[in-house]
Amino acid sequence: MRFNHILMTFVLAVTLTACASNRKPFLPVHDEVLVYPLAYDLTYLRTMDALMAVEGWDLEVTDKENGLIRVRNMDYTGLDNSDQRTATFILKRLNVRETSVELAPDSQQILGAGTLIKAVSAQLNREAQA
Repeated sequence: MRFNHILMTFVLAVTLTACASNRKPFLPVHDEVLVYPLAYDLTYLRTMDALMAVEGWDLEVTDKENGLIRVRNMDYTGLDNSDQRTATFILKRLNVRETSVELAPDSQQILGAGTLIKAVSAQLNREAQA
């Protein structure tokens, strides 16, 4: 009888652990596409400026020809591997005076994506109004 109780407890613990580890944390999806009446070069530069100003994130890869900017979270103190978190921005020239900025699909639901996209949006809105 005691063995059955221990076995049932073990099976329940394993099941709950497996279920908990398969769940993704609920994070909002940031799939918005920001479009600005700005030339591509200026948009790229201001996007980099905005991302460099976000505390805790550092530029990791910039590829202007392909319209990519990747930033990495620099929080090495977290126990959740925060420093392994990256976000990739994609910039596209729509025409001579219009450029779009968006997060790559695999970056749209990471912790901190909202902060990054807000920083870019604020910077480009200021530039568009200037």
